[in-house]
Amino acid sequence: MSHLPTTILIAEDDPVFRRVMGFSISRVGLTVESVSNGQSAYDRLCQGGIDFLVPDHQMPVCSGLELLEKLAANSQIDRPPTILCTAKGLELDGQGLQDQYELVAVMHKPFSPRKLSELILQHVRRGPANAAPPLHLNVPVVGSPGAEVVGDG
Repeated sequence: MSHLPTTILIAEDDPVFRRVMGFSISRVGLTVESVSNGQSAYDRLCQGGIDFLVPDHQMPVCSGLELLEKLAANSQIDRPPTILCTAKGLELDGQGLQDQYELVAVMHKPFSPRKLSELILQHVRRGPANAAPPLHLNVPVVGSPGAEVVGDG
């Protein structure tokens, strides 16, 4: 019988946003670890015990996409379910990235850290075997003019 995933790894180079995401995710009862770049995230994932990954797309040392490539190239590491966060808008093919890397979602900044927490919690509660299909989300911060939520259905 598998255990309920509880340890979330955040890889985000912005220290304030990293703390805000960590606080929001921990408030829903999940354990949070955080690092400031993709290489540190890769090193931590090599140690095991991470159940969900939330990398930023653009980070120093190793980007979120470089991290996903490294994980795909190393069959010794079980890549956890992943939500990729990005500040890139139209220049990024979110749906293509979801398909290529089997992401739970791509969340475009600015987004609500609470919404991120809810999405992780929903995925965790379902478990990997019963997970919902990936979502491509542009989740706005409350009050963002012109922002919309785009689903995969």
